[in-house]
Amino acid sequence: MFSKKKYVRFIEQRDIELPETPVEIYRGIYLLEQENDRLTDKHTKGSTLILLTDKKGNELNRRLIQLPIEQGIETILTNLLIEPTSNKKKSSSKSQMILNDIEEPKIKNKKKTVNYQTVFFLFTTNLAKKIYMALIIVLFLFFTSFFVLNNHSSTSTDSQSYHELLKKKDYEKIIKQYPEKENELVEKLYSEKNSKELKELAEKSDSQIALFYWDFLNEHWQAVTTMKNVTPNETIQAMRGYAYLKQGKLDEAELINKEIDNQTLKDQIYQFKKQEAYKALHEKDIEKAEKINKEINDSELSEDIKVAKSMVNLLQKYEKDRSDSKLSEDERKEAENNYKMWSENLKQLGGNDNA
Repeated sequence: MFSKKKYVRFIEQRDIELPETPVEIYRGIYLLEQENDRLTDKHTKGSTLILLTDKKGNELNRRLIQLPIEQGIETILTNLLIEPTSNKKKSSSKSQMILNDIEEPKIKNKKKTVNYQTVFFLFTTNLAKKIYMALIIVLFLFFTSFFVLNNHSSTSTDSQSYHELLKKKDYEKIIKQYPEKENELVEKLYSEKNSKELKELAEKSDSQIALFYWDFLNEHWQAVTTMKNVTPNETIQAMRGYAYLKQGKLDEAELINKEIDNQTLKDQIYQFKKQEAYKALHEKDIEKAEKINKEINDSELSEDIKVAKSMVNLLQKYEKDRSDSKLSEDERKEAENNYKMWSENLKQLGGNDNA
């Protein structure tokens, strides 16, 4: 009997999508596994009554199951191959499905006989599937690890090569092999005040950024503000703003910083204005100094403006006295000496930093 073809039917389906027409048992295994996987992925349940029949449609066995299940589908269908008794009770009640959804069919006084050829086929099919999946996982892990390690090794090698070139001071080669490192290299040389290397790098590698930093380091302010072909960024613009200040062009510096709002340039503009105020004081232009101080509101400058006013008052007196014909010659000489002394004192106002 076991040598004959056997079929399975899936009837009384609940939330299951399987054909109700008879299919060969091996096809049934495949369909049932697919449905079991689908329900597992959706986290839902379903049930069906499985009928085992011969080619003519005669029922040989039945089994009510609920999916998804962890037990192998092959095991369930293999159990259907066990020879049933002729008076086996048939039941498809809903209560049996709920209370005993995976119960083995009961056989009275009959020794279970298994089709070992079928069992072997099912076993080898399942084993091959597992081996195939394991092979895919191993290959995936291998190639992923290879890519990560290779990428890490490549990055480390590049990093070491860059630092080796730095140690050798082969700056021209760095620009060729690592053009993205050009700004970093130039800023390093500038921070070291390495004027010679900046100049050589500018000439040998035609590096405009190196030439720009070299001009700035050597206080070539006009060259800094007029140089072309230098990619602008906040640092470059701030340096240009400072160069404008050094040329006495406050308006240009303020226009630059209006947009970039660089704190360093902002501080430099502040100091520039303060110095301009002290220059005005040294020239006895109190009004100009007060106007500047309204902008920067510097407490030190406020005090010095008061001191400067008192000095200017004395200077005005001594200037008048030294040319007053009503005074004696000695008095006029004394007034002249006092005028020179207070003029020098006024120039010292603000210290050497603001002279």
